[in-house]
Amino acid sequence: MMATLPSLGFAGIGLMGLPMCQRLLAAGYPLTVWNRNPAKCAPLVEAGARQVATPAELCQHADVVMLCLADTSVVREVVFGPAGVAEGGKSGQLLVDFPAWNLPRRGKWRQRWSAKPA
Repeated sequence: MMATLPSLGFAGIGLMGLPMCQRLLAAGYPLTVWNRNPAKCAPLVEAGARQVATPAELCQHADVVMLCLADTSVVREVVFGPAGVAEGGKSGQLLVDFPAWNLPRRGKWRQRWSAKPA
């Protein structure tokens, strides 16, 4: 019997995010994608990913939400801004951030995220 793969949501289809998503699709994961520039999602949609209009909507289709975003201000906006991940997130959902820098600030956000009511 084969285990069902978790559904994944991915925000940030850039130099790192695009190849990461291509590998996830090749491995058979159900993948939903979002990017500030929607056109960057096109190669992934052609390969079988679902594209959504907002980070909140990304959460509706994923067991695990992954972020591969440019910088701290973008992460803050995508997570805590209007129609952001915090708005659409579900209880028990896993949020994975692939940070390049500013880890102390992200730790403070983890506290804020943990305080979010279920």
